[in-house]
Amino acid sequence: MSPTSPPPPAPGNTLFIEGLPYTLPPSTLTKFFKDAGFTLLEQRLPTWQDNPNRLRGFGHVVFESEDQAKKAIKELNGKQLPGHSRYITLKTANLPKAETQRPVRSQPEGCTSIHIRNLPYTITEDDVEKVFSEFGKITPNGIRLPLNLQNQPKGFGYVTYLSSSSALAAANKASKPYGVVVNGRPVFVDFDEKGLTGVKDSFRTKEGKVWNREMKNERREFGKEGKDGGGKEGKEKKAKT
Repeated sequence: MSPTSPPPPAPGNTLFIEGLPYTLPPSTLTKFFKDAGFTLLEQRLPTWQDNPNRLRGFGHVVFESEDQAKKAIKELNGKQLPGHSRYITLKTANLPKAETQRPVRSQPEGCTSIHIRNLPYTITEDDVEKVFSEFGKITPNGIRLPLNLQNQPKGFGYVTYLSSSSALAAANKASKPYGVVVNGRPVFVDFDEKGLTGVKDSFRTKEGKVWNREMKNERREFGKEGKDGGGKEGKEKKAKT
């Protein structure tokens, strides 16, 4: 684990929570536990891909200790959230896969790319670079994070190194329990054979250029202009009407 990575939470500290209102602000959930005498170290509340502001109604909450987590179940399970009609369910979370040893499969010859899963939806290329550059030098534009229609990360990505030994080092480290942690989340790493034949088509523009962070920013700005009619696309639509 990188010296800058936060220590992973003990499995007994984590509870599964469900019954959450879809529009519940995370700060409201934090206050709910704080008012009951509990401090949350972390909240993991999945959202819908097509609407990152809408919760899926369940998630995980991490407490300071296993005793605090057990006490929360005893005192808050089945309680109603203030201002909402729903009742929450709290129970001990299942043992995460990150707690187990995952054997590394044989590395394809010459493979310098890795596929990373379980990345936070708020992840940035800089976050990925900070963690994975410790295994070796990454190629220019070698970090690729697919985005959904709202320009939000999908939770997985790819890193391409200059050396195949760097890819192997990353996969070996991630195979251990909580071996590689990104922004508090353990990630899963596998070799990306498709990287052997070049960049995936999904990471190229119509002109065949490789996506990078600058082009992502251009895409975001174009999207904004198109919506408000200020861009070329918006003006053309107005002219037709």
